[in-house]
Amino acid sequence: MARFGHRPKRISRRSESEKFERFVMPAAFMCFPLGVALIIAAALAHLIYGSAAMEMLVLGAVVFSIPGVLQVYRFLRGHFSHQLREP
Repeated sequence: MARFGHRPKRISRRSESEKFERFVMPAAFMCFPLGVALIIAAALAHLIYGSAAMEMLVLGAVVFSIPGVLQVYRFLRGHFSHQLREP
């Protein structure tokens, strides 16, 4: 039996995929430049003041990784599967 052979499951997962594409992922992709900016700011603070701003660096790394984590989640949920798009 195919991964999405059960029609209600396929319809539910397709709806979930469309919501992710329309609302969640654009917001996640906006986090990417913010994370890069925080990492650069932490690096500059370390160069200028000589002390590590670990909180800012960790926050930047977390914000930077949000789109990647969500893409892995979508892959594991089958949002990119061709079977999901079948009628």
